[in-house]
Formats: sequence, C-alpha cells, structure tokens
Amino acid sequence: MSHNQFSTYLVRCSILFVLILIGCDDKSVSDESMDTGAPLADSGVGARDAGPSVEDASAIVDGVVFGDAQALPPRGDCDDSSPPVVMAHGFLASSDTWAAHVQRFVANGRCADRYHAFDWNTLDRNADHTVTLDTFIDEILALHDADKVDLFGHSAGGGLGYSYLENPDRAAKVRRYVHVGSFPAEGPAGSQDMPVPTLNLWSTGDLAVMGEDIVGATNVQLSGEDHYAAATSESSFAAIYEFLHDEAPSELSAKTEDRPIVQGRMVTLGENQVEDGGRVEVWSLTAGEPRRAQAVRSFAIGPDGYWGPFVADPTLRYEFLGVPTDSAAPAVRYFREEFTADQPLMYLRTLPGPGSIAGVLLSLLPLDGETVPLVIYNARGAFLVGRDSLTLDGQELLTEQSAPAENTSIALFVFDVDNDGESGGTSALFDMFPFLAAIDLPISATPDGSMSLVYNGRTLSLPKDGPENGVIIAVFD
Repeated sequence: MSHNQFSTYLVRCSILFVLILIGCDDKSVSDESMDTGAPLADSGVGARDAGPSVEDASAIVDGVVFGDAQALPPRGDCDDSSPPVVMAHGFLASSDTWAAHVQRFVANGRCADRYHAFDWNTLDRNADHTVTLDTFIDEILALHDADKVDLFGHSAGGGLGYSYLENPDRAAKVRRYVHVGSFPAEGPAGSQDMPVPTLNLWSTGDLAVMGEDIVGATNVQLSGEDHYAAATSESSFAAIYEFLHDEAPSELSAKTEDRPIVQGRMVTLGENQVEDGGRVEVWSLTAGEPRRAQAVRSFAIGPDGYWGPFVADPTLRYEFLGVPTDSAAPAVRYFREEFTADQPLMYLRTLPGPGSIAGVLLSLLPLDGETVPLVIYNARGAFLVGRDSLTLDGQELLTEQSAPAENTSIALFVFDVDNDGESGGTSALFDMFPFLAAIDLPISATPDGSMSLVYNGRTLSLPKDGPENGVIIAVFD
C-alpha cells in the first residue's frame, strides 16, 4: 500500500466524523474547535521499563493513604538475542492490542523489555505518521544498541507499516515485518529493490478488512478469527512467532505468576493523547463485591503516560481509577478479573472532551447522576450475537443490532441512548462506527448497589453508584 492509498483510507475513516458533525444539531462542534491536528502521543518505551514515569511523592491523596512502592518479584533469565519489536495498532485502538502476544512471547522465554508500544492518533489524517514512527524506531534502536527492529502493524497500522517501509533508508532499519488483518498489497513491504521479509496474516472471519494472499510474502490464513482476534488469538501468535524465530513456540498461553506485575498507560480513547498530569489509583476489592477494600497504590501520570508497576495478588480483584488531566472530564473506573500473569500493557482510556473528534461521539453518554453509563470492552476479539452470551443482571445484551459479525463490536456502550428512560432505541451516530456499539438500556444509579455482568460464564460484579464517581468500564481479557 502506498502512502497515498494509506492516506485515502484515513480520509475514508474521517468521513464518518464529517457525517457525525452534520447530524449533531445542537451538539455539533465547529471546525475551529475540532482538534484534528493534535500532536501524536509520546509512545514511551518498552513493556518492562514502562513505569513509573512519575510516582506521587506522598502516599496520601485527598486524605486517602495509599501503599508505598513495592519490591518487584524477580523474574528468571530471558532471551534478548533477537531484535527489539515495535508494534503499531489499528484504527481507534491502542497498543494493548498486542498485550496478549507480549505475554506469550515472555512465556516462551523472550525478554519483555524487547516489545515496544507505538501509540498513534489514527483520527489525525493531517499528520505524517511515518515521521513519528521513524523517530520512535530510532529511539528504540538507540535504547537497545541495535541495527534493526521487527515491525508489527495491525489493520490501519498495517497501512502505516507499508507506507513507512516504502523509503529504503527506513526499510533498512527493519529486519522482518508482520502485516496483520490489514490491506492486501501487490508485493511484500519495502521497495521492489529492497523488499522486507513480510508475514501477511489474514483471516476468512475478518469482515472489517477483506484480506488475501500477497505475492512474495509469507502468507498465513486464519480460519475463524474476527478482525481484532487476528491480532490476539493463539493461532495468530503461533504464526508470528514462527515467522520471527524460524521455529514454533513452545507455549501459547501467558506464564502464570504467584505475584503478577501490572503496569500500563493512560491515554484518551481513540486519539491516544497522554493524560499528562492525570492520576491512577489502584484499589483492592472486597471478595465477591465491587466495593473498595483497601487503597493499594497511587501513580501520577507524566509526559510519557505510563503508570505502575504494582504487584497484584492473584486471589483479589481490583478497581483502577483513572483521573484525567481535565478536572471537568469524568473519571474512569476499570474492573476486570484476577491477574494470574504479568500484564505489561494494561491501558486505561479516558473520555476525550467535546473539543476533540472522538469526544463528539462520547458526549452522548449521560453524566447527570441519575443513570450509570457502562462500557464493556472485549480485549481478545468481538462480541458476536448467536455465538456469545453477555447478560447484565440476567438481561441479554447481544443482539443483531449490537453485535453483528460485520461490525466487530469490541466496545459496547450501555446507556439511555435517547434519554427517555426506556430501552430499545438506537443511536445513528454509533451505528456509523465499526468496533463500537450503543445499547439503549437505562441503568438507574443506586448508592451501594451492584450489578452482575456475565460473559460466556465469566462474571464481573460492578457498582451502580452514579457517574459522579466515574464511568464504569468492564474488561474481559
């Protein structure tokens, strides 16, 4: 794919937002206030070195006493002989797309600090993202004193990869390139005179990007993975590992740890702008309930956006509170299952304000205190009606409207869509987007109340207190 073709793709994505602005009526935002040219987020460094960028000097925040820094448990020797890896995500995503694969690389004896997340603003069609990627790769090469990196690109990140590798000087910095769930091309990445060994990994189950074999590339066709699962599944990992290391992996699952190390990044949803000046609080929960039991750690977010690490207890569940830089923006409260393995790329996404493109859509969420806005995120693939079940207090959420195969619904926004106090409505704005879906279901805020979310037999208990305490985000990993 040429740079022009890639730019055309981003323009097509941006047309969605033009349509949104046309239909926003009193919620519309002027061109002058629209942040289409915001600088890219600083993408930071590798997984193991991801934090803390800044830690609160005092363990007391708003009168709450948090725990002190923890001694990290030792990890065994690892193999750092292969080139460092730079990973580019797709449209509307962040680098936690690659979290499961990084865990699997570590389970196969590879060093976690060889894997580097490149976060970029896929909504910014004005920027030349290849320049930012080139600067990032130069930083990674210098960090590891290496001559080459291996480069991954998923979906729109694949278009970015091809555009980047068109330049021979840039292509000379890449040993092997992994093209996942992305656009077919006439040949491998790189110039005709200097092709880069390319793995083209695509799936017949991907209805978002119709892939096909690329002449001259190593082609691996997956059979059932959806667009997102093509970058997260065990089969995807096996193909990537063998391409990079010329042998099959010995492990396809994350390595279980008695004291998992958890760390990540805090950025805005869709745009990946760092919440410099924000804060992350970690709370342990009462067993079987979504109630805070103990203040564990607090991290102030610096210019690189990273937070952590903290050492988790695999028998406990936690709430992660993300307090954004903008005091007028809502906090986000993340709930997920127990940690059984190290998690180097746990992202907390805040909701951008109305002055941004993504904020136009997210401004529909009610924050009036009477109902609970709920976001449900699937970190491994799409929710699919007919195959999956997702219930909230016994009510099925997956329908042909919210989770059809062609939408690859990864994030479900559950709220009173038409503000009428009743369920069953639709959102024309959300319907324009791939990967996102709105479910019209008013959830009455109840102090000290809770709700039960069950996904294919896995249960998360969530609080029902009002959005003044933050938007509830449930994650199935």
